[in-house]
Amino acid sequence: MQPGLSPWTTIVEDPAVGLTLLGVAEDDLPQVGPPVVDLFAVALHDRADDRHHRVEYVGDALGRRPAFCERFGVRGILHQQEELALGLGVEEQRGTMLGMRVFSGPVGEPAVELAVATAMVRRASAGELVEALRIYRPAEPVLVFGRRDTRHPGFEAAVRVGRDAGFVPLVRAVGGRPVAYTSEALVIDHVRPDLRATEDQQSRFKAFGQLYADTLRAIDIDARVGEIPGEYCPGPESINARGAVKLVGTGQRVVRNAWLFSSLTVIGDADLIRSLLTEVYANLELPFDPATVGSLSTERPDLTATAVEHHFHATFAAGIAPSLLDHPTLELAASSAADHRI
Repeated sequence: MQPGLSPWTTIVEDPAVGLTLLGVAEDDLPQVGPPVVDLFAVALHDRADDRHHRVEYVGDALGRRPAFCERFGVRGILHQQEELALGLGVEEQRGTMLGMRVFSGPVGEPAVELAVATAMVRRASAGELVEALRIYRPAEPVLVFGRRDTRHPGFEAAVRVGRDAGFVPLVRAVGGRPVAYTSEALVIDHVRPDLRATEDQQSRFKAFGQLYADTLRAIDIDARVGEIPGEYCPGPESINARGAVKLVGTGQRVVRNAWLFSSLTVIGDADLIRSLLTEVYANLELPFDPATVGSLSTERPDLTATAVEHHFHATFAAGIAPSLLDHPTLELAASSAADHRI
């Protein structure tokens, strides 16, 4: 999963009426309350054999197909599917894209980093931020726990294991299971103001799942949508390779009139993550198969984190120059960072 998200809880916040529970895991109920905002629907369709969108063109040095960015970027498959699923007109989508902002680069302090995505979607909900993408590689190794993990007797031991391995331990607002990532990972947070944000969450998962799978297939990764038995932070919307190892975790967060879709792609350091999570999951007495930990570099050893970051930027935001995060978003994130520290 993306570090701050999980597949376990479905919550929608409407400032006018308070929190509305759409479906919350029973053992997460004690965590529910303002200002928690989480929507974690799951995609149920495994598209492992879906190749009808693949483009057969000679690629560049990275293996990227020239027509891919135009057809399968945010301007392509995502908006094509959202047009059908959400009833949005093409002109409305194009107008939204014209105002899209792209943010890049880490912010430094890991707890603030974790809080940025929520800050972005809250600002989008308030009409203070147009559609935006944040694409970045984390500055430090981080081990992120779900809130319910903190209630387990083995939690303190799991935290010590993370710290001893050089990972900063953090905790999400709700739900989910531990994930670990390093600077050899790519996080993408996509927010959009949307009057129908609370509708068709499954369709968003399908559209984004296909988009991420196709993005990886374009660089010759055998990417498929679906949970691998025994994977860390399990969810049916995970993106795997060959039906064998997890590569990408995804999640949604919805507030009134806006949504956030986030992803965490593991590019490298799979051995380090595998070793750490093996101990962490053992301390928390959680099922985990170390063999399910994968990375893009184990599928294609010639890939570098920089090349992958450029590929995702070209796919999701071709022609849009990235900028650093604005001060209001950073300020809002910093105000809630303490909630994530251990």
